[in-house]
Amino acid sequence: MRALGWAVLFGLAWAQPQEYPFPNRFLKTDRALTFCLDKQNPLWPLEERVAQELARTLGRPARFYIHREAQTNLSAPPIPVTRREFQVLLARYCDVYMGLLGSTTAAFDYPADEQMLATRPYYRSRYVLVSRQADGLNQVPKNEPIGIVGRSLPYNLILRQFPGRYNLAPVINSAVLARKLLSGEFKHGVIFAPALYALERNPAQKGLKVGSLEGLPNTDWYVIAAVARDRVTLRDQLDRAIERLLKSGRMARLIQQENLPTAFFTPTAPNEQRPQSESDRDGR
Repeated sequence: MRALGWAVLFGLAWAQPQEYPFPNRFLKTDRALTFCLDKQNPLWPLEERVAQELARTLGRPARFYIHREAQTNLSAPPIPVTRREFQVLLARYCDVYMGLLGSTTAAFDYPADEQMLATRPYYRSRYVLVSRQADGLNQVPKNEPIGIVGRSLPYNLILRQFPGRYNLAPVINSAVLARKLLSGEFKHGVIFAPALYALERNPAQKGLKVGSLEGLPNTDWYVIAAVARDRVTLRDQLDRAIERLLKSGRMARLIQQENLPTAFFTPTAPNEQRPQSESDRDGR
């Protein structure tokens, strides 16, 4: 698993890496854990609740730093977070960055993997097929458009694996795609589940079927948190807190309290290990 930010999954690449190790680290004098929240993450309220649970488990107060507010211009492309931004945020503004996405394969990268430590994953989500008629991608008529975020991961995979088979209709971002699917402008679409369910917890009420993308790889993704590369002890403490969150069933209850379907939002196994590519140099 390697992690990506929400903007990457929704169709944009990260800025080119820059070396910027631990700039101007501020010494903290209180016990609070400060969590970065990105409100351009469509499920940021769930991330806030998970952060509160983690802080409570560690016996520390939770504090929040809002990294980005939700986009107000829905027709604009998502703005990527650069490697430098992540490093500055973790050095100066927050201890933990919540809600990063990590592939369940080793094929992808996140913007600061040499300066950030990933926690173990705490839940999974996935790309889904949304349709008013079809139960699977292979049932979509060839002449009917499929809404999809242009240049996104599934867009590129479908083009590569099924050249000429599907009539892909690219849009600029997932928020626009979700609205077009819910309004009926598109009868079919491929979308990351958090973007859809952030707007509509019960798509069936809008006449939509939601199903897995059978036969398409890399559609299942982890959600993780991250800390600065030099904070191995904090990362290990968070790993233990996440394990307790999973073993107790509390993670599953948080997902249920957000009215998210368990078919597309699934707690990870308590013993699920961090991939070797995201371990520190001591092999932890």
